Amino acid sequence: MDANQFVNTDTSCWYDNKRYSEGALIQIHSFTLICGAKFVQHNNSQLIWLKLDKQGNAIYPTKPATITVN
Repeated sequence: MDANQFVNTDTSCWYDNKRYSEGALIQIHSFTLICGAKFVQHNNSQLIWLKLDKQGNAIYPTKPATITVN
């Protein structure tokens, strides 16, 4: 793997033109975000910012239960 491939694998979270590694915490207004795996069950998953609840647990985005076609 060359340097360009490493940079483009989404192994970082970005905020305010700064790169953060998995587990990094940032405070935005009244809530805290953690840089975590987009898909917890997958190794080397893309990293995204996740909001923390009051107990400090990451809140993952929910997927719709059904698919609708127009």
